[in-house]
Amino acid sequence: MSSFRRTAVEAAKKAGDFLDRNFGKVSKTIKKENNSYVTDLDLKAENIIISLIRRNFPEHNVLSEEAGKIGGNSEYTWIIDPLDGTHNYMVGIPLYGVSIALMKADKIMLGVVYMPYLDELYIAERGKGALLNGKRLKTQKKEPGKQVMIYDSLLREDCDKKARLLGKLAKKVFRVRMFGAAVYEGAQVAKGVADIFVSHSTHIWDIAAIFLIIEEAGGHITDFNGNNWTSEINSFVACSSRELNKKIVDVIRI
Repeated sequence: MSSFRRTAVEAAKKAGDFLDRNFGKVSKTIKKENNSYVTDLDLKAENIIISLIRRNFPEHNVLSEEAGKIGGNSEYTWIIDPLDGTHNYMVGIPLYGVSIALMKADKIMLGVVYMPYLDELYIAERGKGALLNGKRLKTQKKEPGKQVMIYDSLLREDCDKKARLLGKLAKKVFRVRMFGAAVYEGAQVAKGVADIFVSHSTHIWDIAAIFLIIEEAGGHITDFNGNNWTSEINSFVACSSRELNKKIVDVIRI
């Protein structure tokens, strides 16, 4: 493995194993300005990851959900979500994971996601494909009417608008699911369980790693207008194929 990949995997596994050992042991929660929560264990897992990255690559930038931006002069930026699915974790739902991506200039080059409770390690390097526990990942293309869509959205904000969109999309697919953790939801597309992942108002640290994994598994991702996704966009359509992505974007535009 490259030194970048080796560091990302080590950091994800160390943080994930810490979270797994402490699952069900949250002792402190803090309500943030956006009405989401962070726990004492989020912060400890973040420290594990950042300390390892800064030790190996002290000149690199870091962008992490809780710590914010660190550094600023390198062309490399590590994008970290130490605990994606915090609200699941808080209440004892085991759908959560650690997300680490490496961006060079404005392009994601490496993505690692580790879901410790499920013992699933996802790795993708740009142009080299995607792996789940060492096995090659490939999205699946199902017939219309058999497709599963994951709709990731906080319905407490812009409830009516998001519910209307969900209603339109739900008529086009077989089933809709909501799981509350972008890394888990995106992983279902990458490994062919789900076909569509629609996400509103998502932060770059939630999706940077898993989106590269989806792409390297054969999927296609755009914003709601069909433009290629970037770190500056926060609403996305991730699908198992380019053709399916276009169909879903057309529904959203109506």
